Amino acid sequence: MEHRRLMDYQTQQSVAAGQAGWEVRVELPSRRQAVELAQRLGAEGRPVIRRWKYLILGAANEDEASALAEAIAQQVPPDSSVRTQMNPLVHAGISQPGTGSPHYLIFFLIG
Repeated sequence: MEHRRLMDYQTQQSVAAGQAGWEVRVELPSRRQAVELAQRLGAEGRPVIRRWKYLILGAANEDEASALAEAIAQQVPPDSSVRTQMNPLVHAGISQPGTGSPHYLIFFLIG
Protein backbone atom coordinates (compact mmCIF):
# COMPACT_ATOMS: atom_id res chain seq x y z
CA MET A 1 0.00 0.00 0.00
CA GLU A 2 2.79 2.45 0.90
CA HIS A 3 4.61 1.68 -2.36
CA ARG A 4 1.46 2.40 -4.37
CA ARG A 5 1.08 5.75 -2.59
CA LEU A 6 4.68 6.64 -3.44
CA MET A 7 4.15 5.78 -7.12
CA ASP A 8 0.94 7.82 -7.17
CA TYR A 9 2.77 10.75 -5.57
CA GLN A 10 5.60 10.55 -8.11
CA THR A 11 3.08 10.46 -10.94
CA GLN A 12 1.28 13.50 -9.52
CA GLN A 13 4.58 15.40 -9.33
CA SER A 14 5.32 14.53 -12.96
CA VAL A 15 1.90 15.71 -14.10
CA ALA A 16 2.12 18.91 -12.05
CA ALA A 17 5.58 19.70 -13.46
CA GLY A 18 4.54 18.92 -17.02
CA GLN A 19 7.51 16.62 -17.57
CA ALA A 20 8.74 13.15 -16.70
CA GLY A 21 9.74 12.63 -13.08
CA TRP A 22 11.90 9.65 -14.04
CA GLU A 23 14.12 8.94 -17.02
CA VAL A 24 15.46 5.86 -18.75
CA ARG A 25 18.91 6.58 -20.15
CA VAL A 26 20.27 4.30 -22.83
CA GLU A 27 23.82 4.32 -24.16
CA LEU A 28 24.34 2.19 -27.26
CA PRO A 29 27.65 1.13 -28.81
CA SER A 30 27.06 3.13 -32.00
CA ARG A 31 25.11 6.06 -33.35
CA ARG A 32 23.50 3.83 -35.97
CA GLN A 33 22.11 1.53 -33.26
CA ALA A 34 20.80 4.53 -31.34
CA VAL A 35 19.05 5.89 -34.44
CA GLU A 36 17.46 2.49 -35.15
CA LEU A 37 16.25 2.01 -31.57
CA ALA A 38 14.91 5.58 -31.40
CA GLN A 39 12.97 4.99 -34.61
CA ARG A 40 11.52 1.70 -33.29
CA LEU A 41 10.52 3.25 -29.98
CA GLY A 42 9.08 6.28 -31.76
CA ALA A 43 7.01 4.00 -34.00
CA GLU A 44 5.62 2.44 -30.80
CA GLY A 45 4.48 5.91 -29.75
CA ARG A 46 7.21 6.53 -27.17
CA PRO A 47 8.71 10.02 -27.15
CA VAL A 48 12.50 9.71 -27.37
CA ILE A 49 15.29 12.25 -27.11
CA ARG A 50 18.39 11.08 -29.02
CA ARG A 51 21.82 12.64 -28.90
CA TRP A 52 24.59 10.83 -30.78
CA LYS A 53 24.49 7.29 -29.32
CA TYR A 54 22.38 8.15 -26.27
CA LEU A 55 18.61 7.95 -25.76
CA ILE A 56 16.44 9.37 -23.01
CA LEU A 57 12.86 8.33 -22.42
CA GLY A 58 10.55 9.72 -19.76
CA ALA A 59 8.41 7.92 -17.20
CA ALA A 60 5.93 9.24 -14.66
CA ASN A 61 7.27 7.19 -11.73
CA GLU A 62 9.98 4.76 -10.67
CA ASP A 63 7.94 1.62 -11.44
CA GLU A 64 7.19 2.81 -14.99
CA ALA A 65 10.86 3.69 -15.50
CA SER A 66 11.99 0.27 -14.26
CA ALA A 67 9.52 -1.58 -16.49
CA LEU A 68 10.54 0.50 -19.49
CA ALA A 69 14.24 -0.06 -18.76
CA GLU A 70 13.69 -3.83 -18.54
CA ALA A 71 11.83 -3.85 -21.87
CA ILE A 72 14.54 -1.79 -23.57
CA ALA A 73 17.35 -3.89 -22.08
CA GLN A 74 15.93 -6.89 -23.96
CA GLN A 75 16.17 -4.99 -27.27
CA VAL A 76 19.73 -3.66 -27.07
CA PRO A 77 23.15 -5.28 -27.55
CA PRO A 78 24.83 -6.65 -24.39
CA ASP A 79 27.45 -3.89 -24.36
CA SER A 80 24.76 -1.21 -24.02
CA SER A 81 23.93 0.61 -20.81
CA VAL A 82 20.31 1.01 -19.67
CA ARG A 83 19.60 2.76 -16.38
CA THR A 84 16.89 4.72 -14.63
CA GLN A 85 17.31 8.06 -12.96
CA MET A 86 15.06 10.42 -11.06
CA ASN A 87 14.62 13.84 -12.69
CA PRO A 88 15.87 16.13 -9.92
CA LEU A 89 14.11 19.19 -11.37
CA VAL A 90 10.71 17.57 -10.91
CA HIS A 91 11.29 16.05 -7.49
CA ALA A 92 13.07 19.06 -6.03
CA GLY A 93 10.16 21.28 -7.00
CA ILE A 94 12.29 23.37 -9.35
CA SER A 95 10.14 22.78 -12.42
CA GLN A 96 6.95 24.82 -12.63
CA PRO A 97 3.78 23.65 -14.39
CA GLY A 98 3.75 24.59 -18.04
CA THR A 99 7.40 25.59 -18.11
CA GLY A 100 8.93 22.13 -18.28
CA SER A 101 11.32 21.65 -21.15
CA PRO A 102 13.59 18.79 -22.17
CA HIS A 103 16.41 21.20 -23.06
CA TYR A 104 18.19 20.61 -19.76
CA LEU A 105 18.66 16.97 -20.82
CA ILE A 106 21.02 18.03 -23.57
CA PHE A 107 23.26 19.65 -20.98
CA PHE A 108 23.53 16.41 -19.01
CA LEU A 109 24.64 14.57 -22.11
CA ILE A 110 27.15 17.03 -23.49
CA GLY A 111 27.70 19.45 -20.62
